[in-house]
Amino acid sequence: MGRAHTALMVYTAIAVTVSDFLTGVLSALAIYAVWQAVEKRRAAAVEAEREAAIRSDVQAGGAHVRAILNRDHASARGPQADELPPSERRTWARHIQAAPRIPATAYVHPQASVIGRVILSHHVHIAAGASVRADEGSPFFIGPNSNIQDGVVIHALKDKHVVVAGEPWAVFVGRNVSMAHQALVHGPCFIGDDTFLGFKSVVHDAVVGAHCYVGIGASVIGVQIPEGRFVPHGSVIDTQAKANALGETTEKHHEFNEDVVEVNRGLSLAYQEVPKLSTSRPPVLRMSANATGWEPPAPSADGDHF
Repeated sequence: MGRAHTALMVYTAIAVTVSDFLTGVLSALAIYAVWQAVEKRRAAAVEAEREAAIRSDVQAGGAHVRAILNRDHASARGPQADELPPSERRTWARHIQAAPRIPATAYVHPQASVIGRVILSHHVHIAAGASVRADEGSPFFIGPNSNIQDGVVIHALKDKHVVVAGEPWAVFVGRNVSMAHQALVHGPCFIGDDTFLGFKSVVHDAVVGAHCYVGIGASVIGVQIPEGRFVPHGSVIDTQAKANALGETTEKHHEFNEDVVEVNRGLSLAYQEVPKLSTSRPPVLRMSANATGWEPPAPSADGDHF
């Protein structure tokens, strides 16, 4: 408590003693109101003086200030209610605590993240850095032989689903689907069988039919892509008219996805076999000072691993 508050309390006590109670209290309140108004004006004057000084420095080139914003723009620094309603907390906790279902033939890299009710089928490969997060929207299904490559993100909005054969899914991925590096699939979404999603492509709140090919950096938003369509690189398909006008995929598109699926199925098996072959790390090729090329390491006692 500051000196001004203490002085006001002393004044109130004296005023009530030398006059009647009501007069003493009302006079103290009046003094308090005047004092608060003066303090507010003084604080505003100090703030204005500080901002003027900053502007002067900026104009003189003496300070690296991009902009000056008043308190009206600083509401985020005020008191915040950070508690979620109990029902909402329970929902998120239930989603997070649900264990993913991962068959023995699927492989999830240790540096990948699979959270919540995610059902993986046989021979699914989830590469390093991928994030499959069924904590908000749930559940997810990823079909046989599908591959989720490095940096891919799969997530979904809460309480939004696609219904597949009578079952609600936040994200449903068919068989033999490839999601190339850093693709983003944000549900509610359906990705049909034998479909390829290119590098950094985006599929949000959409249905992509079977045998489709989504090009590098393309975006599919809020539409249904018919089966067997090619989404050109970098295109934005955000109306159904654009989706219906897409051209058909070619045999080269299908062959490319088949190769990707085959490679990733092999990688999935290889990653699972490596720990069984040796507990040591894979050999590292090092160059000697006089070497003109790479020199392989000497064979180990139990034979070469690769």
